[in-house]
Amino acid sequence: MSVSITEDIKSVSDLKKNTHEIFEQMHCTGRPIIVTVNGKP
Repeated sequence: MSVSITEDIKSVSDLKKNTHEIFEQMHCTGRPIIVTVNGKP
């Protein structure tokens, strides 16, 4: 399992707006999501 920088790093605001889609992505890919605050993981 490897993290895709373009797909697996999300901001807190993205998580708030697209919670369902992000959790669905995690379920389908089996990869974790890295949530950033102010662009910092």
